[in-house]
Amino acid sequence: MPNNVGELIALANENDVCVGSHIRGVPLPAGYYAMIAAVLVVNSKGNIVLQRIASHKKWDGLLTYSAAGHVAAGETYEQAAIREMQEEIGIIADLQGLIGVIPMYQEGRQIAFHHIFKVYSDGPYLPAPDEVSELVEIPQKDIMHYCMEHPTEFHPAALEILKLL
Repeated sequence: MPNNVGELIALANENDVCVGSHIRGVPLPAGYYAMIAAVLVVNSKGNIVLQRIASHKKWDGLLTYSAAGHVAAGETYEQAAIREMQEEIGIIADLQGLIGVIPMYQEGRQIAFHHIFKVYSDGPYLPAPDEVSELVEIPQKDIMHYCMEHPTEFHPAALEILKLL
C-alpha cells in the first residue's frame, strides 16, 4: 500500500472549485472529485520530457506527464505542480501557463480534474526512483503521431492532453 494513503488531499465540486479536503485512499463521496496537478516539461531541443511510472505504483510502466500528483489540502493547483516537479524529477522551474484541464474517469464515473501546466527546463533532472522508472524525451512535433501509434503506453489522462499538443 502506498505510504501516502491517509494524507489529506484537496477535494473539488463539479465546477472544479475546492470545497474542502478528503482522506486519500478513502473512496470519494458522489459529486466530489480529486484535484490533480500535472506538469509537462519542454526542453530547449523542443522535446517533451515524460516520465514512465515506477513499477510498484498504480498505472505502473505507463508514460505520463513529466510530474503529477494530488493537490494537498490547503494547496492550489499551481503550488502542487511546483511541489510535484521538485519531488518527482528534481527540478525547480516557473510554470509557463495552463495547457488544459482534463476530467479523469474510472469505470465510467468522473473521479478527478487534472490541471496541466507547461514548464521550460533543461534540468538537470533527478528522477525519484520510488516514483519514476525513467524519463523519456519525445520531440514535440512528433508527439501526436507517437500517441496515435502507441496509445497503450500512456496514462489515459496524459494521452488526452498530449493529443492536443
